[in-house]
Amino acid sequence: MSESTSRDRFDYASRTSARKITTRGVGKMFQKMTIALIAVCLLGALSLHAQGGESRRGFWMSFGGGGGWNDGMRGASGYVRMGGTPNERVQFGTQLLWWWRHEPNREWSRVHAGVTAQFFPFRFDSRGASFLNELHLRTGFGYAGASGILSGVGIQLGVGCDLGLNDKLFVTPSVDVLKQMYRHLTDTALLFTLGLTWH
Repeated sequence: MSESTSRDRFDYASRTSARKITTRGVGKMFQKMTIALIAVCLLGALSLHAQGGESRRGFWMSFGGGGGWNDGMRGASGYVRMGGTPNERVQFGTQLLWWWRHEPNREWSRVHAGVTAQFFPFRFDSRGASFLNELHLRTGFGYAGASGILSGVGIQLGVGCDLGLNDKLFVTPSVDVLKQMYRHLTDTALLFTLGLTWH
């Protein structure tokens, strides 16, 4: 076992006693990020979405990157998602999300791979409220991995917004919380990403 993965395992154990404090901090950060995301969607909708509501149908794909926090440590994040659209308000698919941090002689990584569902709860016809139509709630379930030494299951909750560049291409800011559960250990990550979506 490499030195970096050994230290990663030690870091898991040493941070367990502070788990409640860290989780509370992530919850507050998620609230702030969600408010910021809605603000970005509102401003973006006024400029990018003036052409009216978009139609969701068929195959869709999204990918992007950004930053994030895992138990208080900052790092880089990214995702790839793809799937199908059974109706205007629901999208199903598969996804891969990751968080990564590198320091001299140390490296941490988290991976989440599984299924996802995206729900578009709003359907407004008025132009003034049309930006709400592109807000979506996201949930997911799947495999969780930590630095190649731990494996378990993970659940995901997120919120995003599709801002139309044209009929098929969208800019998608998102906030996601990952809860990863390993044997005797849990891990919480907050990811803030900006991506491109096609459907």
